[in-house]
Amino acid sequence: MQQTREEQTAPPTMLARAEQIQREIQQLSGRDLQLWSIVILVVIVLTAGMLALVLPNVIWAQRVIRIEHVYLPQLFFGLISLILLFNIYLIGQKITLNNTRRSLISELVLNERLESLSLIDPLTQLLNRRAMNETDSQGSGARQPLVQSSDLPDHRP
Repeated sequence: MQQTREEQTAPPTMLARAEQIQREIQQLSGRDLQLWSIVILVVIVLTAGMLALVLPNVIWAQRVIRIEHVYLPQLFFGLISLILLFNIYLIGQKITLNNTRRSLISELVLNERLESLSLIDPLTQLLNRRAMNETDSQGSGARQPLVQSSDLPDHRP
């Protein structure tokens, strides 16, 4: 019971964090689909509104489309304000979506870079002890001898 609490409070490993970032990127793709569905819905509503104005005149075979002049300014300014507000919302959401996607991808690249740096010794460019332990724990079967030289004489000036 104590180990599970410690495991839950422990920070996620780099691999787990990379998987979490990939899931968040997939969720952002779903958000992108949601924005496009909102665009399609608004286009359908605007088309239905225009058809409601024009269709009665077409059905009754009138050659002149009659629109009440009292409602024309309200319809015009309402349509313009709806389109303007929708574009502002859509641009804001798209900017937020792109910024979030960019930050997640940069975090994923950073995690992968840190993962590779933690497995390779910067001086010798060989696998370090941690990488050796991970390959042993994965059971890859490829064992390499590990030499620890702590008994070397100290040649510091």
